[in-house]
Amino acid sequence: MKMIQVIYGLGFTDEDLDRSVKEFSGGEAVRAELARILLAEPDLLLLDEPTNHLDMQATEWLEGYLRGLKQAVVLVSHDRYFLDSVCTRIWELDNHQLFQYKGNFTRYVELRQARLARQEVEYQTFVEETQRLQAYIDRYRAGNRARQAQSREKRLAKLKAVSKPQSTSAVNLKLSFDSNTVKQVLLTEGMAVGYDGRPLVTGLNLSILRGQRWGIIGPNGVGKSTLLKVLAEEESPLDGSFSWGDGVSIGYFRQGLDDLREDNTILDEVLEVRNLPVGEMRSFLAQFLFRGDQVFSTIGSLSGGERCRVALAKLILERPNVLLLDEPTNHLDVVSREALESALAEFPGTLLLVTHDRYLLDKLATHLLVLEPGGHETFEGTYTAYREQKRQEREAAAAGCETAARTRGKKDPVKDGSKELKKELAQLEEAITLAERELEQLAEEMADPDIYVNGEAIRAAALKHREVSENLEELYHRWEELLLELERAGI
Repeated sequence: MKMIQVIYGLGFTDEDLDRSVKEFSGGEAVRAELARILLAEPDLLLLDEPTNHLDMQATEWLEGYLRGLKQAVVLVSHDRYFLDSVCTRIWELDNHQLFQYKGNFTRYVELRQARLARQEVEYQTFVEETQRLQAYIDRYRAGNRARQAQSREKRLAKLKAVSKPQSTSAVNLKLSFDSNTVKQVLLTEGMAVGYDGRPLVTGLNLSILRGQRWGIIGPNGVGKSTLLKVLAEEESPLDGSFSWGDGVSIGYFRQGLDDLREDNTILDEVLEVRNLPVGEMRSFLAQFLFRGDQVFSTIGSLSGGERCRVALAKLILERPNVLLLDEPTNHLDVVSREALESALAEFPGTLLLVTHDRYLLDKLATHLLVLEPGGHETFEGTYTAYREQKRQEREAAAAGCETAARTRGKKDPVKDGSKELKKELAQLEEAITLAERELEQLAEEMADPDIYVNGEAIRAAALKHREVSENLEELYHRWEELLLELERAGI
């Protein structure tokens, strides 16, 4: 049972159990390794960026799973929302020192700011005391207060040095453009997107206005990146149409950073966007932490985070008024993520953002486009507000069922309770029979080899199988409750 919980929780389906790990993509292999480690139930879990290849649903499942563990967990993560949800203590490596903070990420930010402020006061006090003692020593070393001066020298020698607080280097991002768009930035009408003729998103009707910031979310493989490629006019829609408003200038950040030329130097890459004097461009690149001879490094020699900074530098040089960003924080550390977040918050244009970074979504999104295998929906507000609405809907549905059950249970068992309970029992047994048949039919479909040709079909079938199974469990539970009620009533 636990194995199924972990496999489903991390986004795998029933058919994945029969696949060889050699067939897995890089992301699937990482998730399989994570599943193996979780199922091993070690006394200490060491996790290095565990959410990197998880969609939001799997990440939120992992959060709940880790919170419920009795074992110790030590993890490295740049996912601030994840750190907030899971961690009770934060360790920070800063300037070759390890600092410890009690609490989650939000509490860490508060405590870190307090530590730096305190350290700054201590440093200034140390500098002032050092200068005061040295001034006294210099003034009276050769005079009639030489003995006092010698005493001050001893005190100065015993003073414990206090280091000057070091500010963490961060990229300096400022997004601006030359001219704005009309009010109606984007209109899609009955649009369908996908690949190889297979639609992932259908019937998409959007009206996006100037200045709005849309977060595009959903499980892996539902078409988020494909949608951005279509809107960037790198691919065509399978059906329907879309149109950009007058004056739109698009800046597109690709998740794979595959628009960077491996053999180009950093300097060459950005000069292709805007041919500024070399000295001016090198000063510009210094804002992205590329200093000195590093600007002559080839793209192929850079880390993922460095490539990401090059792509962001190019984006800023293009001066677009509409941004299409596909997972822009994937390779960035926390400091760089915060710098990007601040720049995007001040960006006066229009933003369409695909991201698993829920912290970023909460700070930026004014609207959400939620893509699911069975359709899509839009929501006005932040990701946290969306989650809260969904929670309330689930609770209302559950409360409705509970109220109905209580109402049925309040009827006088002597007078008409017997009749009502027996009627509900018969209805439940019929519903259980139908659900069991549907489950058998789904199992037969998933046993058909032809379904494995279509990844979306098998994923949809697996999700449906899980949904029906959960519904059947609820029906069984209510059926058992009714039997007990009938037994108590002596029926």
